[in-house]
Amino acid sequence: MIIMDTVGDLIKAEASAASALTVTLYGISTATGVDTYKKLGQGALTGAGTQDTLYTVPALTSAVVSLIVIANISATARTVNLWHVPNGGAYGDANALLKGVNVPANTTIVWNKGEITIIPPANVNSPNITGNVTVNGIIKLGDGGITNYVNITAAGVVTYLGSARPKKSIVLTAAGGWPSTTLGCAANALVESATNKVNTYFLDFAYAAGAESYAEWTVAMPEAWDGGTLTAVFYWTANDATSHTVIWGIAGRAYSDIDTIDQAYPAGVEVTDTDTGTAYQVLISATTAAITVSGTIAPAGGQLVQFRVYRLRGGTMNAAAARLMAVKLKYTITGESD
Repeated sequence: MIIMDTVGDLIKAEASAASALTVTLYGISTATGVDTYKKLGQGALTGAGTQDTLYTVPALTSAVVSLIVIANISATARTVNLWHVPNGGAYGDANALLKGVNVPANTTIVWNKGEITIIPPANVNSPNITGNVTVNGIIKLGDGGITNYVNITAAGVVTYLGSARPKKSIVLTAAGGWPSTTLGCAANALVESATNKVNTYFLDFAYAAGAESYAEWTVAMPEAWDGGTLTAVFYWTANDATSHTVIWGIAGRAYSDIDTIDQAYPAGVEVTDTDTGTAYQVLISATTAAITVSGTIAPAGGQLVQFRVYRLRGGTMNAAAARLMAVKLKYTITGESD
């Protein structure tokens, strides 16, 4: 509240441009012991360089300004200055109430006993705000907190609600995988390039008619994983002088506490990729369709997942081994804390 207990005290305001801002003052006028709740003053501000007087305390009167409404009726953001000028004094920093406050285009700012509320136009979700914003409680960012939004608690815990949640990646490297005991690919091997001595781990998947070959990884999934489907991209190469195709596949099995290890994998998901016919180029497959991880109970963040990658029989690369370098998995998260 702004207490104006001296006759002749003023409320003055200045806008950064003409015909843009209208300021209205509401409060209590007290005369001869009678309080009157009223609009104390209102005016369209002249513009930069002019300090318009919105209210002057009349004789035998005191006033309290409790509500100030600043409406930007233009399509351009403006700034406003506001002063409580004592009788006979001059406006300046010593009596400033608001200085250089940004009022976004077609937006209203309400100053209510020291708290500011920003009311955006109907066709936008929120105004642009410059500076720091402090909020006590829960912040919901998104489509109004109805379907898809970010929830930030006072403790700083970030969670995502709805179906449009972000994704993160896990990379299965050839160095971290191993061949399955049954129908396994070749053991991972460190290979150095001839000229520039680039050292890379490969898992070699030779072509065997009528049979797949497999490699496996064990991953403790992040707590933020939503337990839903994943996708995969395969990074590979080959010592192949002719363009051929390779069919890569992947499956995953999730384990919760006290689950038995010896469980069946679900059906895998495959993607076909083609080399260029130039030896030892990095080849990056398309993204697979959705991969459903199976489990005794519903898969969830924090569970252990066994991934099995395979080269499917088929494709046209018969002579050269397909040398797997890495597999990037993308998964959906429920929040940022892990």
